[in-house]
Amino acid sequence: MKALAGKQAQDYESFVRQLTDSLNRHEKLIGDFKRENEELARNRKKIEIDSYLALANSFQYWDQKVGLAYDEFESYLEMLGSDFDAIIAAKFGNKEAAFKKLDADNSGSLNVTELRFLLNEIVVEQDAKL
Repeated sequence: MKALAGKQAQDYESFVRQLTDSLNRHEKLIGDFKRENEELARNRKKIEIDSYLALANSFQYWDQKVGLAYDEFESYLEMLGSDFDAIIAAKFGNKEAAFKKLDADNSGSLNVTELRFLLNEIVVEQDAKL
């Protein structure tokens, strides 16, 4: 009986050790997945930021002389996507407020410099969140 109890205790210890090792491996895997997911999120954000800058650069080819009127500005923001809309809403309250703030020369339209100011400011803020 004593020998059987001793054997069962060893078996139980072995089982607990294996279970603990398995849990430790799973915790490590979960940690690895979490880090990879965070890295993917950072990379996605960097890609978004790069695309904002590329769009700002493309703006100069789209509108070389007159500038963006408010309705064109709205269309341009729609082209940038809903994430950008959310950033504008959080930062300025609405598109009209953003337009008025960005129209530094009060011309009623945005030029490349004014639009780049917005995009660069947002890029800096988004980059700081990474």
